[in-house]
Amino acid sequence: MPCTYGEKLIRTKEKKKRRFQASKQLAIGKKIKDLAIQADAYNGLGGTYQDFFQNDSAQYYLLLGAKLREKMGDLENAASAYSNLGNVYSDAELHDKAIEYLEKALEIRLKTGDERRTIFTYNNLAVAHGAKKDFEKSLDYSYKGHRNGA
Repeated sequence: MPCTYGEKLIRTKEKKKRRFQASKQLAIGKKIKDLAIQADAYNGLGGTYQDFFQNDSAQYYLLLGAKLREKMGDLENAASAYSNLGNVYSDAELHDKAIEYLEKALEIRLKTGDERRTIFTYNNLAVAHGAKKDFEKSLDYSYKGHRNGA
């Protein structure tokens, strides 16, 4: 069901509020030198920029968050950030970059044993390869995801 102009306006205001909150969170995290707060803020900023289809900014903040998480040893959240980054590149139809970051997320998820999210990453890789018209790799990743989910 389509939403009204008023509903769209409310959603836009909520997204802008989330971006403002993430910016404040980042400032606080930097002030108190808390890397986890900073990484959360970078991820939040990346997500809000993605909501507004500002892919360059989304990519920038998601990559900062992913690298910071990896530096901290928080591999599960680093994998999520790399996966989100891959999806931003997929949305921008930059499939090689999407695949690069999705494979990085997959590598981490296989190491950490996160089976459920590994399946999602296989699916995202299948979609990215399919968009590149590399149907053999797309099917391969689809099968891997299916085998892990079965």
